[in-house]
Amino acid sequence: MKIICNVDLLYKKSITYKVGDEIKVNVVKSTFHKSNQIASQTLGSIQSDLLNIASFIFAIDKIFSRLDTIDGWTRNFEVEIPVSNYDKWNINKKLLEKCLNFLSGDKWDITFSKINVSNIGTIIPFEKKYDEICMLSGGLDSYIGAINLLEENKKVLFLSYHGKGKGTKPPQDYIKSVLIEKYNLDDNDFQHFSLTTDVNEEQSTRTRSFMFFMHAITLKQLANNVTKLIVPENGFISLNIPLTYSRIGSNSTRTTHPYYFKLLNNLIKELGIDIKIENPNRFDTKGEMMKSCKNIKLLESTYHKTVSCSNPSRISADKEILHCGHCLPCIVRKAAINKFSSIDNTRYLVEHLNTKKAGRDMINTFNIFRIEKEQSIPILKIQENGPISESMNEYVDVFKRGSDEILEFLLSSTR
Repeated sequence: MKIICNVDLLYKKSITYKVGDEIKVNVVKSTFHKSNQIASQTLGSIQSDLLNIASFIFAIDKIFSRLDTIDGWTRNFEVEIPVSNYDKWNINKKLLEKCLNFLSGDKWDITFSKINVSNIGTIIPFEKKYDEICMLSGGLDSYIGAINLLEENKKVLFLSYHGKGKGTKPPQDYIKSVLIEKYNLDDNDFQHFSLTTDVNEEQSTRTRSFMFFMHAITLKQLANNVTKLIVPENGFISLNIPLTYSRIGSNSTRTTHPYYFKLLNNLIKELGIDIKIENPNRFDTKGEMMKSCKNIKLLESTYHKTVSCSNPSRISADKEILHCGHCLPCIVRKAAINKFSSIDNTRYLVEHLNTKKAGRDMINTFNIFRIEKEQSIPILKIQENGPISESMNEYVDVFKRGSDEILEFLLSSTR
C-alpha cells in the first residue's frame, strides 16, 4: 500500500492512502508545536524532519490494523515522507528502516520528497540550562529514574506523552506534582504533549517509543548543552524474553531493547545530533531498582500512584487507576514490590493470581518458562527478542536475577 504524507505551510500534517477505489485522508494532530506564525522559539530543519518522520510513522502504525495481514501481524508499508534535509535522509534511509523493522516487526519502505517547510515552532519557551533530558512515562521505573537524577542534583528536563487512554496522564500529573514539591522544580521543567490521528484501528502501537524518543531528541536544540537522553527501564523487561514461542520476535515489545538503542544511537549520530540515548538501569531488575532508589522514603509513600499495567485504562469509582494484576508488566511489578516491601499498596483488579483464570494462565505460562529457562543456555535465551553483542555477561545475569525475582514471587503467592 502506498501512503503519502503531507505537511502544509502551517505545519498541518495529513496522511493520504487508498482503500479499494476510495482515497482516504487522515489528519495528524500534535500539541508539541505551534504554528510558525506564533512560535516563540523554532527548531532547525533536521529536528523538524525528525518530528515529521516520527509523527507520521506513529500515525501510520495506528491507522492500519494487523488483523488485515496474512499472518495477522506483519504489515508492508510504502511511505513517502516530506523532509527538508533530503540528501541526509536518503543517505540514512536504510538505517531508519532497520530501526523501524526491528521495533515494529513490519516491513518499511520509505522514500522522501523535498519540501521547504522547516523552523517549526515548539511548545518550549524556556531558557533554563539542563544537564540531561529524561523520559517520564508515569511508570514506576521512570519515576525511580527521575528521583535518582534529582537526588544527584542534576538539572533535568522531563518529557511526557499521553494518547487518548485515561490511564496515562493522571499518574504523570501526580508524579510531576510530587517532584515539583519535593525538589523545588517549576512547571517548565516538565514538558508534556499528545499526538492523535483520526483513525485508531491498531492497538499494539509498537512505534510509540520511536515517536516519544525522537520528540525528546528535538529538545536537544533548546537545551543544547545536554548530551544524554535518559530512559530508565529495568533490564529484565528491556530484554523482554518471550515467555512462550508465540511471543518470539516483535510480539514481545522492543521499546528499550539494547539492540534497538544501538540502532537509534547510530541513526542519531549519522544525523549529526550530539546526544546519546542511555538506560542507566539496563543491568538492574525492577526490584533492585526499587531497593537502590536514592530516596526510599519518598518512593515508599508514592509508588502506588505509578502505573505499570499494559492496559492501564481502568478507573475505579474513586478515580484511582486500577492495574489488571495479571499481565506481564503487572507481575513484574508485583514481584519487584515483593522484593522491596512486605505490603503492596497498588490497586489491582486481580489481587491473587490463582483466584482468576487469567492469573492461573499466567502462572502456567511462567511454570513453562521456568522449565525452559533451566533447560536452555541463557546466552541463547536472551537473544530470542533481538541480537546482543556487548555486555553479554551482565545481560545474562540480569536475566537470571529477574527470572528468579518473578518466580520467587509466584511461588510465594500460590502457596
